[in-house]
Amino acid sequence: KDPVIQKDIEEHFHISNPTVTGILNRLEQKGFIERKHNPKDKRVRTIVLTQKEQDLHEDIEKQIFIMESKFENALGIEKRKQLLEILKELAQNLE
Repeated sequence: KDPVIQKDIEEHFHISNPTVTGILNRLEQKGFIERKHNPKDKRVRTIVLTQKEQDLHEDIEKQIFIMESKFENALGIEKRKQLLEILKELAQNLE
């Protein structure tokens, strides 16, 4: 993976520098990211995920797996597939 810098986030999500700065400040205060100076260019700081974020990410993935299992048990495989197709179609139309 290439290191992520603030400019990458601004361009990817099409949001302004002040907005991204505010979001990153809050994430850093909460311990989810760290900003480190890039050894190649001291003016640029890369955004690094912390262990706290990785732990939260793992917990979220477990919760998603549990919910998917519940959907599959409640709906069955075919109805679950239909639901996923409908949700994908809705998401595409919202873009």
